[in-house]
Amino acid sequence: SRAPAAPNADNRCPLTVEQVAAVTGAPMTQTPGGCTFFPANGRDIPHVFFVLQNTMVCSSIKPGDLGFTETVAGLPARAAYVRDQVDGSHVLVCPDNNARAFDIVVDIKNDKPKNREAAIALAKQVLARR
Repeated sequence: SRAPAAPNADNRCPLTVEQVAAVTGAPMTQTPGGCTFFPANGRDIPHVFFVLQNTMVCSSIKPGDLGFTETVAGLPARAAYVRDQVDGSHVLVCPDNNARAFDIVVDIKNDKPKNREAAIALAKQVLARR
């Protein structure tokens, strides 16, 4: 059983409904207390998930072991990776200063290039707030 995490800056969702709606092009709603976003019309797609990752993902575990083999350039982070999955494009970010790694998942109508572009755009916005 997981104990509730202590509230701190890390646990707040760094994305807003407005930011997510801007990249998905659809009115979105945010899951209460979470950092997942679904369409206001009740469907499953488009969706955006923000997930804080285990700190080991960028240190002792290699992102390649998790299926992240393709790197993303141009993000203000130590390293960033992208992979495409059934639930959308995942962008894994290893921020500078040993901040918590995070993963952003975006699925917009099975459009891989658009999914990637949107996930990278949101990752930039998250990093800009840190």
